[in-house]
Amino acid sequence: MNVGRWDQVWIFLSLDLCNLFRSELLLPPEFGGEQQATVRTCLREKTLEHEPLEEGIVAMFKSVDASLSSTVWHMASYWLQNHQLEMAEGWVYDFLAHVRTALNIQKSHYDEKVAQVRGQGLSGWDVEWAERTFGETDAVFGTIKLISTYNSFLIAWNELGARLPQKKLHHLFEVAVQIAQNNKFPHPVPYPNSWRLWTQRFLLK
Repeated sequence: MNVGRWDQVWIFLSLDLCNLFRSELLLPPEFGGEQQATVRTCLREKTLEHEPLEEGIVAMFKSVDASLSSTVWHMASYWLQNHQLEMAEGWVYDFLAHVRTALNIQKSHYDEKVAQVRGQGLSGWDVEWAERTFGETDAVFGTIKLISTYNSFLIAWNELGARLPQKKLHHLFEVAVQIAQNNKFPHPVPYPNSWRLWTQRFLLK
């Protein structure tokens, strides 16, 4: 089934899996219910208009955009786990180790939840639309895991890095820029905390 990018987003948001992993996707608590029912009706009747889930769409894309901004920080934190950078001050290694620990806890919770969901089986809607749109249900789990991983970084950063003094934030930025240059990371380096302000209302729910 060939569908456009927007239609893929709508179909993704119509899945019961998306609702089950609402917190991992940083979607609003009220997401689902009548909103998903409306989208499903539109999908069945092929009259989908990009309006019924507007708030859910905005929330999800803010989440994904912020996640992409944190990609380089996620990679940098793991690179420093196995490498030394002369310019990096000692506290940087300790700080990022705490971030990785928080991430690993989040990932463990996610894996446990996936195993539980798989054990219960997917809904008929999810099986039908995931296979028709994405080829297989594993592709949906992969998408959720990717978004969840970077969102977990945002949550860990929100808890551990939000109160770092400006001097340390600036040093972290210089370290990340150097790591990105050394490894030719594909994404630009955002200033640490630059994405936090506009995702705060999702992270604090």
